[in-house]
Amino acid sequence: MPRPLSLSRRQAPILGFRRLATTEFENNLMEFKMIDENGPHYFVAFQTPGPKWVQGVQYNEQPEFMDHVGYMLKMQEEGRTVLSGPFMKKAGGLNGVLADGGMTIFKAADLAEAIKIGSDDPTVKSGMLNVEVKMMWVPFHL
Repeated sequence: MPRPLSLSRRQAPILGFRRLATTEFENNLMEFKMIDENGPHYFVAFQTPGPKWVQGVQYNEQPEFMDHVGYMLKMQEEGRTVLSGPFMKKAGGLNGVLADGGMTIFKAADLAEAIKIGSDDPTVKSGMLNVEVKMMWVPFHL
């Protein structure tokens, strides 16, 4: 069972909780399992246009787009991908309006492995995309 994060009486109102005695407050958090101090860590790859990005060409029409899709499918088949997709200017999937770049949340053993995974995308290697990988702690989850 997740261990709740300890918050002081001063922190509780800031986070929108009514003022409770510390013990009652901690019991309340444990009951609702709101904060997991030992929550999982995931990695987030922010993919942005690189030097070989063709300006004015939609993401899914970039010359190397299918190489990127193939790499994303491989990651999904390996069970690494939590979620992945392009940024949007207007909702609607491929019928919407895609923005430049996207984001992938994935699993890795550590930050070094995550950076390697993000950098191994063939479109990052070719320069179509740049990638920045960050570690994310997930205290709020189902």
